[in-house]
Amino acid sequence: AIRLTGRVAAILILTNLAGIFCVAAWAYASGGIQSVAAPWLLALLAALGAFGNTRILLIVFVADVAVLAALYLAGVTHGLPPSVVPAVETAPLTLLSLLSSVAVVALAAVLVARERRRVNALLRESEARFERAIDASGVILWDTDSLTGEVYLGEAWAALVDGPPGPTRVALQQLVSLVPAEERKVLLDAAAAVLKGERAEYAVEHRVRGRGGEWRWILSRGKVTQRDPVTGRALRMSGTNVDITERKRAEEALRESEARLAAAQA
Repeated sequence: AIRLTGRVAAILILTNLAGIFCVAAWAYASGGIQSVAAPWLLALLAALGAFGNTRILLIVFVADVAVLAALYLAGVTHGLPPSVVPAVETAPLTLLSLLSSVAVVALAAVLVARERRRVNALLRESEARFERAIDASGVILWDTDSLTGEVYLGEAWAALVDGPPGPTRVALQQLVSLVPAEERKVLLDAAAAVLKGERAEYAVEHRVRGRGGEWRWILSRGKVTQRDPVTGRALRMSGTNVDITERKRAEEALRESEARLAAAQA
């Protein structure tokens, strides 16, 4: 059996279908759709929902519905055998079955909620660790939604432009307004070429107005990270900004020094 299943998903499907078969046989022998066993068909489905993926859940759901429909038809056509459960015991056993199936559903819900909290905590910890590493490196992450024009920038961007602490969400037009007018065309043309697929990567050095109105140089790099699978239209563009002001100042100082040296030797 293990050789035939091969994967955990297949094992889950087979074991749950086997469980449905057993419950269906019990229900068939004890009153059909109104038997003490019927609630457990729903309990099996709920328990699987806590652990299975959508495909597994859909397969088992279809099997569950088919069994319930078959039990109902067997009941209305009088195709059921005499119930093995004495009539005097049917009511308390049905109540016990209902309560136990509800307990299974509640347990599945608790397990799902607990696992979701654990995963969310791990995700928050991972994101915080990543943000700390990015902040320490001086790299500013950005992500642009091409449909809405909204741009997300990492926390370091706020410190660069003297904005409120925390990640920044801003309209693209407002962000471009921080760039000197004479540099905007180069920036926008480069971004448009990448969005159209004419270039693979966006890479532009330009200035932005920073703290106290000071011009800061940044190297902005990025590429399209999501396209519409049908039209090919760019949906998202992501990348990084790096403050290169000190490098630009060093380059300018070197040029001035070389100019003075050349003038002195003339």
